[in-house]
Amino acid sequence: MKTLGLFIFLAVLPVLTWAQTNAASQSNGLQLYVLIVVIVLLVAYIIFRELTFRTLRESQNRRISELEQHGKNESNEKNRLIGENRQLVSQATDAKAKHQSAQEHLSKAQEKITKYETEREEQTREHTRNVRDLESSRKALADEQARVRKEEEERREREEQERDRMWAVHEQESIAVMREVCQKPALGFPFYDANNLPDGFDTSLKPDFMVEFLGQYIVFDPKISKSANLANYVKTQVKSSAAKYKKSSSSDLIYKTAFFVVPTAELKNLKEYSYFEQSFIFYIIPTEAFEPIMSAYRRVADYDLADRFDPQERENIVNLIALLSQHIRHQNATNVLNTILGVRALQECGILPENVTGAVEERRKTMRVPAFKPSDVKRLLNSPEEQIRELARLASPSKAPVSAHDLKEAHESSLGE
Repeated sequence: MKTLGLFIFLAVLPVLTWAQTNAASQSNGLQLYVLIVVIVLLVAYIIFRELTFRTLRESQNRRISELEQHGKNESNEKNRLIGENRQLVSQATDAKAKHQSAQEHLSKAQEKITKYETEREEQTREHTRNVRDLESSRKALADEQARVRKEEEERREREEQERDRMWAVHEQESIAVMREVCQKPALGFPFYDANNLPDGFDTSLKPDFMVEFLGQYIVFDPKISKSANLANYVKTQVKSSAAKYKKSSSSDLIYKTAFFVVPTAELKNLKEYSYFEQSFIFYIIPTEAFEPIMSAYRRVADYDLADRFDPQERENIVNLIALLSQHIRHQNATNVLNTILGVRALQECGILPENVTGAVEERRKTMRVPAFKPSDVKRLLNSPEEQIRELARLASPSKAPVSAHDLKEAHESSLGE
């Protein structure tokens, strides 16, 4: 619009200038002027319109170019998007295949995980059962060990109580047995104890039991021991007794052979049964050995004094005493070994089931303790020939329950049938 106004102003300006100068004289040419003005305006309008159309066409061309470029761009973008879409479709297909494969792997993995979890749960349950069983076994073992320890403690306590009881009564029982043996008519040895000593004998010694033999006194000392080690106790007693006898004012009256009397069951705890100390010989014997020993001394005493024996008689006496000593030692050894075997046999009963052990113990308690008839003991004791006859009866074959006559009749009967 500014360009059009400027053009009209430039076209009208000469006319207005000319009209001012020739207004009065040129009235006839007014119409011509108007016509020229109109033509000028028309030309101007045409020029303006052409310019406007040109501008519009240029603008439209630019717009068209822009639209074409935009269309190309859109087409390129569309082609690109189509390519990307195809690529994405391909990728989506690949992704779908991979997803399917992953799903299959995941499914297999899930199955493995499920199987593993099932196995783990089973293993956990098995482990729990094993732990529970192990704990039960451990508790059972602990209970069994406690029971065994308790039984062992009770057994030891019973053994200690039995040992204490045995040692407590041993001294008095041994003295009573030795009194009885010495008073037998076949022996008849004078005997003494701590409360009844011979005249002039050293009262500080206070021996438990003494037997007079050929003007001297044989000491028999029943021991009472609380020591768990009997061997050490005996060695100590040997040294102290020998020293006490040696220093005593009645040393010349004490026979050089002394005897320590111990319970038979305790002999298994000793490895040595004789000791020599300060010119005294000490023998360890059970109470049962007292009578055979005194019988041997009785035989010696019957010969009056030893210096009156001829060599052959002396040799016979020595042989007899050696024979009796060997027999006593052998008897003691077999008694100890039999006792050990018996204790081991009783210990083996501990491996039996508890119910069987209980039944055996109940049955044992109902059994009577076998006792020998005093008449049978006296008969065999007074007659060695009777002992031989009893052994011969055991060794001879027993009579057959069926006689030869019965066998003959049975045979004849079978032939007749």
